[in-house]
Amino acid sequence: MAKKNKGIGILFMLFFSSSLALAQEENLYAVFFTDKENSTYSVNAPEAFLSEKAIARRAKQEIEVVAEDLPVNETYLQAVSEAGGRVLFPLKWNNACVVSCTDAVLQGISQLDVVSETRYLGPLDSQNSMAAYGGTKSYRYGVAANSLKNENQLNLLGIPRMHEQAFKGEGMIVAVFDGGFSGVDQIEPFSHLFTENLLVAARNFTAPSQSIYQYSDHGTRVLSTLTAQIRDEYQGIVPEAQIVLCVTEVVRSEYRVEEYYWQRAAEFSDSLGVDVINSSLGYNLFDDDQMNYTYEQMNGTTSVIAQAADWAFSKGMMVVVSAGNEGANSWKYITTPADAINVLAVGSLNPDQSISSFSSWGPSADNRVKPDVTCIGGSTQLVNSSGSITSGNGTSFASPQIAGLVTGLWQALPTLTAAELLQKVRETATASNDPNDRIGYGIPTFSRVFGDLINGLPEEVFQGLVIYPNPLNQDNLFLKIAPIQVPEAEVMVVNQEGKVLIQQPLSFENGESELALPELGQGVYLIRVQAGAQQWVQRLIKQ
Repeated sequence: MAKKNKGIGILFMLFFSSSLALAQEENLYAVFFTDKENSTYSVNAPEAFLSEKAIARRAKQEIEVVAEDLPVNETYLQAVSEAGGRVLFPLKWNNACVVSCTDAVLQGISQLDVVSETRYLGPLDSQNSMAAYGGTKSYRYGVAANSLKNENQLNLLGIPRMHEQAFKGEGMIVAVFDGGFSGVDQIEPFSHLFTENLLVAARNFTAPSQSIYQYSDHGTRVLSTLTAQIRDEYQGIVPEAQIVLCVTEVVRSEYRVEEYYWQRAAEFSDSLGVDVINSSLGYNLFDDDQMNYTYEQMNGTTSVIAQAADWAFSKGMMVVVSAGNEGANSWKYITTPADAINVLAVGSLNPDQSISSFSSWGPSADNRVKPDVTCIGGSTQLVNSSGSITSGNGTSFASPQIAGLVTGLWQALPTLTAAELLQKVRETATASNDPNDRIGYGIPTFSRVFGDLINGLPEEVFQGLVIYPNPLNQDNLFLKIAPIQVPEAEVMVVNQEGKVLIQQPLSFENGESELALPELGQGVYLIRVQAGAQQWVQRLIKQ
């Protein structure tokens, strides 16, 4: 009997010790605060917490700096720390922070007067850690070697036309959120980011002390469509844009904390003055089933990441995201943040412009058109971490192409607000008159959007007129119209405010003419040539 009691005692002690150990394990939590009272910051002095470019972006779009923009109160963060929580990072838009602590410490934090709510986000080891993980997550896309050119996907969006008019992202900042950027700092196709000082910032929000150039080359492939360059073989869409690289995805696990990493990256991007965010990430199912979303929650307002995406848009940034690769499985529909109201969610087409079977379906749960637009995501031409051109399938690779197009359009039309640009991309796409649940509003192109925004001109007006040199660094501009022979026409030089600076007849001999512009100052202009019912437009940069 004594022996039996001793065994029971040992079992009890083992169970008690195990339970105590579990109770002492740290997890990740979101802690929400009641207010931002007595802040040391003021909306009247935004330069203390926003960059000059971020302030200028708001001013241009008439967006006010509000209390939502103020950093989290430092005394509240200190109170959480003093209660035993390890503050990992604050989140200003929803006035919160993410902490690591035990359940016992969390109870104390929950009792603080300044705390309104806490949420479980996942175990502590759901942070990235190369010590625990050295592989690559298996994403739902295939890789196979096909052709070595990305000309087809560029042509579909009208990128050659955009490049002809010198829109390659200069002066714009694009942020890319992903799970890792393996090789970007080592291979030639991305070397210009470093030699030309185009890499504005690189942050790992999942493990701040660790490099972003690891984990996975998914982000590398995504980034390649935007900015990689291999002479005569591969051309990124906006190779002159400044880039911000952010790791927000934990490649070895899936918990809701990743939504908070995403929001932190969005707030960081906002503070830097980022213009366009690309996020080839989507969430619906997690390693903890209790965190899973339902399709009914894909309504643009439920998930933290959808809320964060709309917050980012409200600060004047364009947000472009992948629609999801769920079209051929039981889930079928878009994932979040593709459901967010003010994002461009991008679906996938195959190279022949048929719908990719894996591309997620719409609509959103509240019956909005989703995806918003589509482009090639099947057999997409990409650059991998070894610097080789390969191909991959996924809305992950369609999204950055649209982000690149949007960046070039905004460079071309800098007076637009994010809301105006979003509307124009949707309403000028190929299926805008009859959108559906597979391709949304269809395929946007540079000429369609740009043409619509300069007096509603059709795409055809950009075809046939060549102007050179462009940029113009002399007094005389040469014009050529082909293949149509136009002996006489009228030429107009229009500034970006729509004011006609020059209007005069012009004679074309063998389809060519010369225009003297000795008093034209530095800037961006539109050259419009009209002959009868026909007209042509090109953009001119005067240096």
